[in-house]
Amino acid sequence: MDGLYLVTIGFFANMFVRGVWPAAIAAIPMAALLYFGWSSSKPFFLAQLLTIAVVATATVANVVPL
Repeated sequence: MDGLYLVTIGFFANMFVRGVWPAAIAAIPMAALLYFGWSSSKPFFLAQLLTIAVVATATVANVVPL
């Protein structure tokens, strides 16, 4: 189940760096998932932040297609 949350947060992170409208669409679900991660456990929240950083970097470098 945690893997599904990480994949979902990765998808929203990919959208977040693609422009204004994708970022606006991804902002609320991404914030909700981050809040859930913060509430559940700190290691899971850190895993979410690491996933966001890796996916955003890979998206900007054009390694990850959408």
